[in-house]
Amino acid sequence: MIPAPVPDDELQRLRELYSLELLDTPYEKEFDDIVRIASKICNTPISTITLIDSDRQWFKAKIGTEDNNDPRSITFCGHAIMDDKLMVVPNAIDDERFFDNPLVTGDPPNIRYYAGMPLVTQSGYKIGSLCVIDRVPRTLDPEQLQTLEALATQVMKLIELRVKNKQLQELTDVKNRIISIIGHDVRNPLSGIKGTLELKQMGLIQPEEEGSMLDRLSGQVDTTMDMLTNLAEWGKLDFMPSKSHIQALPISNIADSCLDELALNADAKGNVIKNETGNIFYSAIDKNSLHFILRNLLTNANKFTERGVITVTNTANTITVGDTGTGMSAVQIAGLINDGVHATTNGTKNEAGTGLGLMLVKDFLRKVNGRLSIESEPGKGARVTVVFK
Repeated sequence: MIPAPVPDDELQRLRELYSLELLDTPYEKEFDDIVRIASKICNTPISTITLIDSDRQWFKAKIGTEDNNDPRSITFCGHAIMDDKLMVVPNAIDDERFFDNPLVTGDPPNIRYYAGMPLVTQSGYKIGSLCVIDRVPRTLDPEQLQTLEALATQVMKLIELRVKNKQLQELTDVKNRIISIIGHDVRNPLSGIKGTLELKQMGLIQPEEEGSMLDRLSGQVDTTMDMLTNLAEWGKLDFMPSKSHIQALPISNIADSCLDELALNADAKGNVIKNETGNIFYSAIDKNSLHFILRNLLTNANKFTERGVITVTNTANTITVGDTGTGMSAVQIAGLINDGVHATTNGTKNEAGTGLGLMLVKDFLRKVNGRLSIESEPGKGARVTVVFK
């Protein structure tokens, strides 16, 4: 037996496979229908839509077999993804790759005939195959083989449609949450500003109260402006073409730009922000989106730090913003990570928050298969890391 080889682009192939979020999902009628059609047209008892994981094969759809997991090394489909063309094995007993393979010698499945068409993504990665299998040697005519190839194309169209539907639902959910935030968190500061001005016009604010009142108004305006800036940038970036390829980005320059924008706010709180990034950063996200993410993380760090230090560091595919601020509890961390929770906390100078910035950061990360992690304890600062897989 010759074990299934590993493609040269295995890491990228697996990243593409995992981004589709298909592995270990429930069976779906649309995929089940395709294996039924393949089995019927090719007159074979077994047909599967197979996904090749790092160490196993898993069937998104199947007919004629109860199996759903095999070690990748013994799989026929593991060989099939090594080429863009249909792989046909007329008689596995006569093939040096499979003659002593447990899938051939075992009963079931006792494989003799195999024909598998690779499932190729738009990026060119082969994530699995659509195959038909028989327990006796045989041949398929050219029309049957062409139909199998056409059905494999339909499988990929179904997968792409599934991904787009999921993205559309996520986008709808995010936009609905944003509309809710705007309705509450923009209206409230504006109402507060309007009410204060009316009190001033009516002569109901004492001169000794004006200073603190103006400070409060200024804080409300800053919060509202920051929110609207985030929304404007998010809207602009959200409609840019998606960039799925990995690229090297000048992380140090991007961090310097963010620090320049936040310099006055940091000085006002007596904070020092250090840019200790150096290594080139590799990501599928674009420069403008990365700037958006980093600026929001630094803004949050500054919000919860006073007379302290905020530091930006990175590895090849991570960025970390650490601070010496107030820190947070495990419950607060869970609230920030959980998509279903809109958590807000006032800063060290009672700066109001909306939670919008972090929500939009998570929206960007979701699109590029990234994730956010937080390490913190109350009173001991926080380390927020974004990881790009």
